[in-house]
Amino acid sequence: MRTLDSQIHEGKITSLHLLCGQEDYLIQSYKHKLKDLLIQPDDSMNFSYFEGEKTNLDEVVSLGVMPPFLAERRVIILENTGWFKKATEGKEKLSSLPDSTCLIFCERDIDKRNKMYKWVNKEGVVTNCEMPNEKDMILWVAGYLGKANKKIKKSSVQYLLERVGISMYLLKQEMDKLIAYTGERSEIKKEDIDAICSGVVEDKIFQMMDAVVEKRQEEAMSMYHDLLSLKTPAMQIFTLLGRHIRILFLIEEAEGESDASLAKKIGVAPFWMKKYRSQQRVFSRETLEGWATLRADLEESIKVGNMKDTIAVEIFLSEILTKS
Repeated sequence: MRTLDSQIHEGKITSLHLLCGQEDYLIQSYKHKLKDLLIQPDDSMNFSYFEGEKTNLDEVVSLGVMPPFLAERRVIILENTGWFKKATEGKEKLSSLPDSTCLIFCERDIDKRNKMYKWVNKEGVVTNCEMPNEKDMILWVAGYLGKANKKIKKSSVQYLLERVGISMYLLKQEMDKLIAYTGERSEIKKEDIDAICSGVVEDKIFQMMDAVVEKRQEEAMSMYHDLLSLKTPAMQIFTLLGRHIRILFLIEEAEGESDASLAKKIGVAPFWMKKYRSQQRVFSRETLEGWATLRADLEESIKVGNMKDTIAVEIFLSEILTKS
């Protein structure tokens, strides 16, 4: 079976895709590439988007059976439906859609035993979007900067990763700032990274969690407001806090596994493991599960418009500080 990369390169896209994994940057990048190849930018007649576990399967089917209007394809993107980790009638109802309807699923969590997963894996293309290892990340950074006619030494890339972390989304933001900062100069140096890439978000998240460990509520809230003052989007902070807690939970589950093996499995740089472990030892499994549930509930409130994202993060921080 051809991979998604080969399909994109050839411009011949099949009608069924699953983009899954923990690296949101890759999922979103592939999603936009597929959409751009399959449909005109202003073609709202042939494009539909659904998000969340409340997505109505019958509504998707009713749209999917319709032939495209003055176009070759109808495109339906579905994000985080949960259909790939629980029992649904999705496979039975969606498998009868015509080839002119392209389904693109974007899911963070999947179960490979699930009927939907097995169906897409057999009939379509599954693309795993996990965080690259350090070697691949170095190549990606160098390649991204190279497209902007910038050169960077391997040691400087490693320093950038240590400074910013290995979130591709955050790295892209920092590289764009480096490209603008260096102007016509071709080489990006360590001094440029020091000047532009503070690594403040990742560092603050760790510091906020340290404050949670030591029950320093005012300090944690102060760090949150510092990030907002630096124009850091509240949802980015919320997402990183959720990812941080998920990593602590995965470490708690993998007792006895080496740092190197575990870092690769959960998609973090090995040099972060000591910090993560020092925090993980403080919290019980039940505590981490409770935080994950609370965060999911607050995120749902944000999505349906019942709560502002800034307020949701404050409530989340306040709750984990008082009940840790």
